[in-house]
Amino acid sequence: MRIGELRSNPQERTSDEIDLPLNLPTSKNWQSHDLRAWHFIEELVQMNISPSPANPFEINFAALTEMPSLEQALQAGALAAFLREVLLTSCPYFQLIQADFQRCVQLHFSIMPSIVPVQAGTSAEPSQHLINASQKSKDGRS
Repeated sequence: MRIGELRSNPQERTSDEIDLPLNLPTSKNWQSHDLRAWHFIEELVQMNISPSPANPFEINFAALTEMPSLEQALQAGALAAFLREVLLTSCPYFQLIQADFQRCVQLHFSIMPSIVPVQAGTSAEPSQHLINASQKSKDGRS
């Protein structure tokens, strides 16, 4: 989905249209319903991707596993936290989201032992294990 697909071409818009928000059912109901940011994302994905995906929050695990270890662990943890919030609301994709949530949690905790020091270093210096993991992440290696 590209931004240009959501709104008309900026060169063709009049000054009155520049700040015109998208006309979405979700945006019309945000005050009367307990809606979160992901409800808007879900609606945009469903409206703009054809055919509509079975799970608009599906995680691209192929891209995630291509990342360096430190970034993988952080991204997987952040995605798990986001998916947990979605799961705590009523959603029609519960089983699909739950499966991605569980994979994110497993990925996060499987990587963490390799990037967290086994024992604490001195108070002012990070342990060599953490320095090595950080350097591998910067170099793009897992």
